[in-house]
Amino acid sequence: MKKTPLVGIFDSGIGGLTVLKECAALLPDCRFVYYGDHKHVPYGSRTAEEIRSFTERAFELFLRMGTDAAVIACNTATAVAAERLRKRFPFPVVGMEPAVKLAAESCQRALVLVTPVTANSRRLRGLMLRFPQCRFRVHSAPDLAAAIERSVLSDSPLSLAEHLPSGEFDGVVLGCTHYVFVREEIERFYGCKTFDGNYGTAQRLKKCLKTAKIGTDDHSEPLATTWNKGANTAQKRVIFVNSIQNPNKCVYSEQMFLKKLKIL
Repeated sequence: MKKTPLVGIFDSGIGGLTVLKECAALLPDCRFVYYGDHKHVPYGSRTAEEIRSFTERAFELFLRMGTDAAVIACNTATAVAAERLRKRFPFPVVGMEPAVKLAAESCQRALVLVTPVTANSRRLRGLMLRFPQCRFRVHSAPDLAAAIERSVLSDSPLSLAEHLPSGEFDGVVLGCTHYVFVREEIERFYGCKTFDGNYGTAQRLKKCLKTAKIGTDDHSEPLATTWNKGANTAQKRVIFVNSIQNPNKCVYSEQMFLKKLKIL
């Protein structure tokens, strides 16, 4: 009997829900475990060792639950922890990276909007050097992810202009999954299109599962959890774990994704 793959999705908070949405749409035969580390959000200004410790804690849970693969749905955590996680855990680990390649294919001058940790990472510098045809300006927004999280969860106003630099660009790279929640507002602010790595990450996950030939045997049930009863089909395939579950369950709904934030 065909096995149903179980995939772990990890983020510092609600940002990874935007990645989960892409993965669930592209992989309708998978089940997902979502771990949002709200206790330590945001990661963008934390030390590398703190981020590695928090991320490994989540991946230990994924291991105990028997996940077949895991996604680091956080650009910051990918930049500092991906290689260590791949060495330590037996399942495939898919990371995030800013969509610099997509921007370079259609832009001459692009803003790369990231957290401070990602801005200072060798991974990002190396990525941008691969595309000299595009002029990149990197801007770290230390408080933007936390502000978006507060706005989504508490319905509080978000003063987006306080976090964005001035300038003229023909593209903006959303280098943090939280930023996808305000994609349309950022596009209106700069008058140009935005790019994110969510769909590309979902495609890499699909390829990893296919390469590993996951989906051929029975899959045992994971640790006892409460499924999101009453939700649509995609939501029923998601288990929300960690100490704070309700915010993720609430946000991961069609109504919340369509909801407009209060932008000042």
